[in-house]
Amino acid sequence: MKRYRGYAGALCLAAVVAAAEEGTAVEQEQTTSPSREYIGGEIVVTAERTRPVEQAGTTRTLDAEDLERRGARNLSDALGTMSGIYTRIGNDGVERIDIRGFRTRHVILLLNGVPLNSTYDAQFDASLLPVENIARIKVGYGNQSILYGSGGLGGVINVITKTGEPGLHGSGEVEVGEGGRYIGRATLSQSTEKVDVFVGASHAQQDHYLLSDDFVPTALQDGKERDNSDYERNNVLGSATIHLEDDWALGFVGNYMVGEYGKPPSIYPQNTFASNPRFARMDDYEGFGGQLTLNRSKKDELSVRSALFYNELSENENGYDNNSYSTISANRSYTSQAENRSYGANLQLGRRVWTDAHLTVAGMLKEEQYDEDRTDYGSGGSVTQTRIDRQIESAMLGAELEQQLFEEWVLVGGISGNWQVNDDGDVDAAPSYMIGTTYDLFEPTLLHASYAHQIRFPSIRQLYDAAAGNPSLAKETSENYEAGITQMLGGQTKLDVTGFVRDVDDFIERPNNTTPNQNYEEYLFYGVETTVDSQLADSLNAYAGYTWMQTEDRSPGSGRDELQYRPEHVAQLGAEWTVLKHLILFGNIEYVADQYYYSRTAPLQKAKLNDFTVVNLRATLALWDPLHLHVGVDNVFDENYEESYGFPREGRTFYAGMKATF
Repeated sequence: MKRYRGYAGALCLAAVVAAAEEGTAVEQEQTTSPSREYIGGEIVVTAERTRPVEQAGTTRTLDAEDLERRGARNLSDALGTMSGIYTRIGNDGVERIDIRGFRTRHVILLLNGVPLNSTYDAQFDASLLPVENIARIKVGYGNQSILYGSGGLGGVINVITKTGEPGLHGSGEVEVGEGGRYIGRATLSQSTEKVDVFVGASHAQQDHYLLSDDFVPTALQDGKERDNSDYERNNVLGSATIHLEDDWALGFVGNYMVGEYGKPPSIYPQNTFASNPRFARMDDYEGFGGQLTLNRSKKDELSVRSALFYNELSENENGYDNNSYSTISANRSYTSQAENRSYGANLQLGRRVWTDAHLTVAGMLKEEQYDEDRTDYGSGGSVTQTRIDRQIESAMLGAELEQQLFEEWVLVGGISGNWQVNDDGDVDAAPSYMIGTTYDLFEPTLLHASYAHQIRFPSIRQLYDAAAGNPSLAKETSENYEAGITQMLGGQTKLDVTGFVRDVDDFIERPNNTTPNQNYEEYLFYGVETTVDSQLADSLNAYAGYTWMQTEDRSPGSGRDELQYRPEHVAQLGAEWTVLKHLILFGNIEYVADQYYYSRTAPLQKAKLNDFTVVNLRATLALWDPLHLHVGVDNVFDENYEESYGFPREGRTFYAGMKATF
């Protein structure tokens, strides 16, 4: 990043110069959305809330009311209720987010437009982000704006935080549940004509989660209390926005997290489909970040988004000898002290350039650093010490145009250049581009179609990991196609049907535990998503979604047909019913079927996970206006199921809580 540091300051300086050149507006417009979101939360500048690029490709959102209604405790819970997104427990016992066949590392996670993916492996743990700070979650499904930068083959998740409400407001909430679960949350906010302030904090802990009564014990999981499934998480987030003249706003967001958690091991010893179980814990993590933004959003005039950001995460992970989690001395145990750091700047300028056309140009600079001191204990008392000190620098420069050709027809297109400089000084460059269109066939019928060429450069882990690193890896590319129809059925029901194809070249995976990462020549994902959102009556709201997806490994000699852990069928159904104005009942159902996995050694063998259906119920009672009580049951029918071989999920779990607001 040393070669970029001068440019980073220049990006924000350009925003200040733009402000000076625009002068003073005659009349100041509303600078925050009706949902009171942080004004710097959107990454792509615009004066409009819904952009044509988001209609041409699939974009779905959840707001704070959706999160509360669905009983989401963290970002992972919220995403699990959205069509096309599959949340699962991976082989390290950590929740992962898959979108249309792509893995977590192919999804960009943003907090108000600032990237949060790990600098080491580009993944993230969505369960670490609590809901009390979230105003809206926006998800693009792979055909999103190219101005988000490289890496989003599967999609982009932007978490937009809350800002102050007019006056002084606050909330407090507690929840307790089986397995020693406890959650405490609090928020405080205030907004005046010139300043918005918001603070949110939470504490969450769990001793273990309970397995289904139908679970059959194994030598490595001999009871109903899931081994090593405890956690403790503490989060604080604060934001402040100062509204300046002429619709300019200066904002700051700071966040801090600290905690620990266990990584539940496989319940099976090494066999055809399972590697040796790991007994690992994140014994301590601590992270903080900050972003300084200068923004302007004004219809028909210059819109600006500029940001400086810094994120840091320290992790102390240990692998233990056995499931007593007390000694570190034998084969495959280890200690690891790691530091993840990323910092950079971005600038976007947008303006209506001629009648019914909007142009946005953008630049972004970022450096990612990873430091690790690791000690591995091998057989016969051998000890290996490894020091990793690596960094990657990246940049993006792009432009995007939205043109309304006719009253009913809109065309969007964009192109960007993307660069990565790895720690060996090698420079890789590649373009991303997209084109899309929407057409209002009739007043209640919208047709949409888009194509995007997305790229992703290898991560530090994929390039330089001591066991699996391969510095000669090529970048991954994906040709993303989709087309669909959005139809209003009556005044309160919306139906969306979208077909998609993802043609992926040079997909990076590790074939087994003894071989470095390699590029697989071609993967193909294709399918159809159907979603329905409906207000069936004044007191009854419902949503439904179904995704059918096929996957193929077309790489020569791979020996696989379907790709593992990509279910063919995923269906969701949820409904909220308000009874007598004081009682709100909510339930949701998820059905997952036809999910395959493969042996870890040759000759390759194929197996199938059991299909499963999970039902959750929740009731909220408003005793009086500021105080609400809630009770709920997750996995009502105590389904015994797995999302990855050897990693059983929670059985039936009861919880209760209360929330007060002022």
